[in-house]
Formats: sequence, C-alpha cells, structure tokens
Amino acid sequence: MIRLGLYSLLASIALVLFAQCTSGKSSGSETDPSGDSAQVAAGVVDGKLVFPTKPSMMVSDFAGVLTDSIRGLEDDLRRYASEVPIEIMVVSMAHIGDGDVWQLAHEMGKRWHLAEKERAVLILIVPKSPDGSAQAAIFASQGIRHIFSETYCRGVVSNVMQPLLNDKNYYGAAAATVEDVLKTLSNVQL
Repeated sequence: MIRLGLYSLLASIALVLFAQCTSGKSSGSETDPSGDSAQVAAGVVDGKLVFPTKPSMMVSDFAGVLTDSIRGLEDDLRRYASEVPIEIMVVSMAHIGDGDVWQLAHEMGKRWHLAEKERAVLILIVPKSPDGSAQAAIFASQGIRHIFSETYCRGVVSNVMQPLLNDKNYYGAAAATVEDVLKTLSNVQL
C-alpha cells in the first residue's frame, strides 16, 4: 500500500516536471494561466491517464493553449453560473495518449461529480492527438442530457469547434461552444 502511494507520488512529480519542461516553465510556485496550481497535472504516465483533481476554476488550461483571454472567459462562466444555474467547465489537456476524447470527457464528468448535477457541461479540448489533429468533446450532466444528447454534442464539436481547432484557435473554439450551450439553454424551458 505504501509502495503504491510512493509510486503515485513519484509519477505525479515526474509529470509536473515534464509538463513544466515541455511548456517552458521553470519549477517553483508559479501558477498556470487558469489560476490553478502548476502542480495540478493531467496527462499520460507509464501508459496510464492521470486525471487532475477537480480544479477550483471554471477554465483549466492544462495544455497552455487558451491564452490570456481565459480570465474573461472564467468571469463569464462564473456570471452564467449565477444567472442561468449551469456549471460550465472548459478544460484543455496537452495529450491523452491513445485515449478516446469522448470517453475521457465522460470519465472526467464522473470523477469531478458533474455527472449527477442537474445542469453541468464539460468542454474538453486536446490540441494534439496521436494523429496530430486537435480533438474535443462535450460532456453533459444527467439533468440536461435530454437537451445535450450525444448527437447534439458531436454536432457542436464537428460544426462549431473543429473548424476553429483546425486553425489552432483553441480559445475561439471554447468561447463559441460556451455561446452555443447558452443559446441552446435559452431556447429550452428547463
């Protein structure tokens, strides 16, 4: 049991150091652009996907691709959560190995306890997959899955997000998706 905990700790430290080295950050107490600690990491270690703990921020840019504009998006999402009663989270991950982006979004939704919420949406962006293309997925909680079905979510990814992702406009893809989610909610009686 102790050995397993030690291996997990060492793997987490290695992942943080790897993330800092590949992102050009030095070690220390810096924070990433999303405001979450740089020690919060997500990625692949020894062929297994390591999930970050649920961040306190609505926007978590683990991949470092959403630019400085995320502070405005964070403020907007917090305002929407108070006005519309919906929790929208935007997450970018640098890589997910050979993992399926849709399964990952679903697993994050479950692990972060979004699945059982009445109204929650998780927008996941992976800027580079094994084939070199950007990927995205949308997870909706049980309470609004009748509105945000898998077909709807895949359509938003294909039609709204993918053209922007192909142009490496990751922030634009996130913002456009948030706008689409809010527009859809405004057209539906909850």
